[in-house]
Amino acid sequence: MMPLGGWSDEPQEFPTEDDDGIFIPESELLAWHKKMQGIHPRVFTPEDKLFGEDHGQHHYGTQLATCFDDDPNKPMHCEVKGSKWESQSPMFKYVDNREPMYVVLIGGEISQIHLTSAHEEGGWNKVGHNNTKRSVRSEDDERKLVDANEEGIDSTDCINCDACGKPGPSKKCSSCQTAYYCNLKCHQNHEMMHRQDCQTGVWILKEANAAQLDTEDDLNMMPLARAQKLLSKAEDYPDDSKTRHDLCGDGLDAIELHEVDYLGGTGVEDVQTLYIKAQLMEMDGRHGLEAIETAKKLVAIDASIRSNVHSRTPTMQSEFAASIVLAGAYGRAEKWEDAMHLYKDLYTKIYDSVPNATPPEQRKIIMGMSRCLYELGMYEPSIELGFCAVEMNRTFPGVYKYIALSEKARGNMDEAVKLAGHAVLYESPWNEHNKAAAKTFYKKISTQQRNMQQIANHSTGHILLLGIDDDLFKTCFGKDASWSCKIKSLPENCTRDVLDKALSEPDLISVAFQDFDTHYQRLKQYFFQGGFLVYFGIYGEYTAPGQLSRDLKMGPWSFSAYTNHEYKLTHKALEKLGNKITEQQYTKGNLVKAPVIDRLMVPKGVSFEEYKEENCDSGEDDYEEQVKKAPASYESYINRLGEQSPLVMHKASHGGEVLYLGFVNGDGNVPSIVRALLSRNHSTITTEP
Repeated sequence: MMPLGGWSDEPQEFPTEDDDGIFIPESELLAWHKKMQGIHPRVFTPEDKLFGEDHGQHHYGTQLATCFDDDPNKPMHCEVKGSKWESQSPMFKYVDNREPMYVVLIGGEISQIHLTSAHEEGGWNKVGHNNTKRSVRSEDDERKLVDANEEGIDSTDCINCDACGKPGPSKKCSSCQTAYYCNLKCHQNHEMMHRQDCQTGVWILKEANAAQLDTEDDLNMMPLARAQKLLSKAEDYPDDSKTRHDLCGDGLDAIELHEVDYLGGTGVEDVQTLYIKAQLMEMDGRHGLEAIETAKKLVAIDASIRSNVHSRTPTMQSEFAASIVLAGAYGRAEKWEDAMHLYKDLYTKIYDSVPNATPPEQRKIIMGMSRCLYELGMYEPSIELGFCAVEMNRTFPGVYKYIALSEKARGNMDEAVKLAGHAVLYESPWNEHNKAAAKTFYKKISTQQRNMQQIANHSTGHILLLGIDDDLFKTCFGKDASWSCKIKSLPENCTRDVLDKALSEPDLISVAFQDFDTHYQRLKQYFFQGGFLVYFGIYGEYTAPGQLSRDLKMGPWSFSAYTNHEYKLTHKALEKLGNKITEQQYTKGNLVKAPVIDRLMVPKGVSFEEYKEENCDSGEDDYEEQVKKAPASYESYINRLGEQSPLVMHKASHGGEVLYLGFVNGDGNVPSIVRALLSRNHSTITTEP
């Protein structure tokens, strides 16, 4: 047996009975702790004490006070037998590759536990050096639990107790805030199983709190280090938030400064710089094809270095990292099929490569596949993969979002609301920005659920046609029997009093009109009061979209074309309607240019092969040059088509909505879609051939 103080600096194996009575010298422990305070000041803060705040505790003779005791009347003994160094923990990643552990005897078996965790407040009591045989239950047990109710969510009925599995737990762990229990008894029964996850959560919480404290030294950092720090901060903010955009923009500015000052502006980029740059561009989400090209360059350089066995050039630690960034860039550009193809390729390599993908990389790949499948309308596999990511880490930001959206798209609104509640209660509670985004998502889903329930129960609701020919309208979009609500009409020359009375009826759902001359000012009032207007643009004026845009203060809409096309629904429409509907063929369509967020349908372009055949003339001398330029011109063609829509819908911040209805007859789906939009009853959509 090695004498006291004779421990080797090499990582040791799991403890055995031979470790009984051997302790790390106090001087070594204090030296290690001081070193950690210098390396990890956010975790080991200056006021932290290695052996805790309680000066009555003894670092060689302590005993667990609360863990492992299923029955307070028959406590399980946990006796400290020694202490030793263990190899680097994957949770804490201490850079000197070792960590002090207590060797303990629990229930007659030798085990070990982190020394730093042992001295947390309320965790251990003084018992003397190896001289106790019974554990003491802490009087502070109740302090380890807090109320589980969360502002912004109706109740905790959507989740189950982590100990007994019953729904609606009323308490949660106060330390990590990610485990939920019915009561103190459930907490005690689960504490041994939860301890390791709790330690991870506490460490992340410390890191997150420390990251909020900006220091003047940030601006004095080297540009590349500053870019890395800004990247880490940006990860804490939701997608498309202004703060994330600003942080990524500042990070890219720092990268540009680094390239000029340290790389001489030569255009040569080392792998580390390119990796940070690609991540910032992908996370920002506003760089489109440029982000994709940057990520492709990163993948190519990394692969080139790895293929050269004699190269001494530093490369990425993981062979997955660069490709994950590229897949994310494809997704940001809404190239979902390209992203899915790459994610699938990575997924097949997760366990085949040496070394394997890390757990965070595995989670990113699986979550990325789930998102792509949702965007491509493949909801069941999206849900299945999404739950795989949940099993890996239910506290990761955004892990529930696309499972919930997929359930919503399938029409399972109750399940979607439940999963949105999971996001509020489980996902990174230490991150206030993510928590706020999760609450907003929950509110949106639950509001949609309530609206659908109200519509389903509102059998007397009606649509008002103002100055629109009833027969024309019903010929285009179905007779009364096809609607889930009644259709009423008023002539264009009705009096203001008659219109006011009609607009004040409580069961009015929407108002369709096509004339800006009569009663338009009153309709604008209705819109700004939260009403739903439908402009019947089939035979409307070409200037109508621009006038609607100006008068209703809703952004740039303008007339685009009058044409025939085959169309497809946008992702917004699929999310709104909750169904995967086939392409549509119209006889006529007034197309409108509108912001992407307002478009519900867009023309479906021909395939690339068809485009190339039409636009590349094999009889011309420059045929090869035409073929070479075809991919870029095809992408431009698709983008131009995507700017046009026969069906656009805008929702203002005050709740008012306006729908531009710019097409005539189509196939069996089209009237169904319009009926669903105008009556707000999306369950009525059919998909007849």
